[in-house]
Amino acid sequence: MATTGTAFFNSNGQIFRTAEDATISDLASLIGRGGCGESLAPGLARLILEKRADLERIFAEHDAIMREHGSLTVVPCRGPRMRQGAAL
Repeated sequence: MATTGTAFFNSNGQIFRTAEDATISDLASLIGRGGCGESLAPGLARLILEKRADLERIFAEHDAIMREHGSLTVVPCRGPRMRQGAAL
């Protein structure tokens, strides 16, 4: 007997049982293959999805800083480490 079900597709049209798996597949494709041998992308994609709220907060803070200060110059850290909050 036929039954109905719900499936989820990634952007390449591959079918997945859960929305999480489809999203992880898309994220892994975006990250690409990294390292030697086995790809780290699926694990990184899962971590990105799990840490989404924290990542969104960090990017929102970054965007606010960029709006306020414009393009910031990155100063390479050579020599003694600076204390956090110390003036450049």
